[in-house]
Amino acid sequence: MRSVISEWAPRVRGLLDGGPGSDPAGQPPLTRRGHAWRLVVAAVGGFLMFAANIGSIPQPRPDWLRPVALIDVVVLGPLALVLLAFHRRRPLAVAVVVTSLTAVSSVASVAGLICMTSVAARRRVGEIALVGGLGIASGMAYERLYPTTDPDYRFQLFFITLLLTAVIAIGMFIGARRELVWSLRQRAEAAEREQELRVAQAQAQERARIAREMHDVLAHRISLLSMHAGALAFRTDLPPQVLREEARLIQRTAQDALTELRSVLGVLRTPGEPVERPQPTLAELDDLVGQARGAGPVEVHRALDGAPPEWLGRQAYRIVQESLTNARKHAPGAPVTVTVTGRPGEQLVIEVVDDPARSPEATAGSRGSGAVATVPGAGLGLIGLAERAAAAGGTLEHGPVPDGGYVVRARLPWPPPAEANRLPEPEGTRHG
Repeated sequence: MRSVISEWAPRVRGLLDGGPGSDPAGQPPLTRRGHAWRLVVAAVGGFLMFAANIGSIPQPRPDWLRPVALIDVVVLGPLALVLLAFHRRRPLAVAVVVTSLTAVSSVASVAGLICMTSVAARRRVGEIALVGGLGIASGMAYERLYPTTDPDYRFQLFFITLLLTAVIAIGMFIGARRELVWSLRQRAEAAEREQELRVAQAQAQERARIAREMHDVLAHRISLLSMHAGALAFRTDLPPQVLREEARLIQRTAQDALTELRSVLGVLRTPGEPVERPQPTLAELDDLVGQARGAGPVEVHRALDGAPPEWLGRQAYRIVQESLTNARKHAPGAPVTVTVTGRPGEQLVIEVVDDPARSPEATAGSRGSGAVATVPGAGLGLIGLAERAAAAGGTLEHGPVPDGGYVVRARLPWPPPAEANRLPEPEGTRHG
């Protein structure tokens, strides 16, 4: 017997202990105002029910009615109201106790209906069946305790069952509505969080796009400026004509850098709008190489079977530009060889190789030393090149070569002419 009790006692305790943590989703906690109006309704309705039931008892009234009525008003009714204040903490336990009190108490009747409504709002069949059956039994017991003239117990059973069914239906409707409102609120909050994440992601992408734009258009020209300025600072034997040419080149490069900077700042002033200036392609490769030759010899070898699509040419141009910038930073004055080969339907291969061993200036440490000291690097050049190649669907290889130089080799897919115009531009490369 003890083993049976010890086995079922926790289950019964857990059933009756319906704390806030066991409430279904969507059942909000009661505020002080919610508790107050429930207590007022229960008290006023209970005393009205008490007065109506006492008045319906026929004369002569039994002698035991007065003490029972006094206990109802002084003890049982107030006890039911006190328990009603805790019906959200222990909904099932309070509903069982208050419903049981309605078997002898008229004042507790409205409080019992409120407790039953709260249990029904949880929409748990077992709890509803327990409290509903207890309510029917308590109602019939009350009718037996306070009989009227010629009582019809079948009608009373039907009326009590109908009343409690209506109360349970109202409670279940309230619970369903609360759960619906809660689910809609959860969806709205989730949508708001997703919108915030999308905004943050768009801002991050915009910052990355602007950072790429700043790096692409300014790093190359500022590196050239540093190279030429370093040459003028360390070469005191240059003739006046060479000095003037170097000064003009520095002036022209600085003006180009300012023009590029104004374009990027225009993007910052109008967020969300694309860069309107035309993006360079392989058609401008000669101009790029011509600017780079001011800081050291550059050779170009081309073997292209036709012109690549605009988006592919733009990627190739940026790869050559960044590779030349890296070469001038890390191997100033060294000869650089740029090779661009490819054909439609195969690959576009860009190879940039520098050879410091063939650079007397770099070996002597004159012009190159000053330039290297004045060109800081962010360490993101090769990372950006790899991202750009991957965005175009290609690959990037880089590393030292046996003779002491360094090679950067990009392989980009070159679609056939029939597909070149239909191929969508890779995401994130439109402006960079």
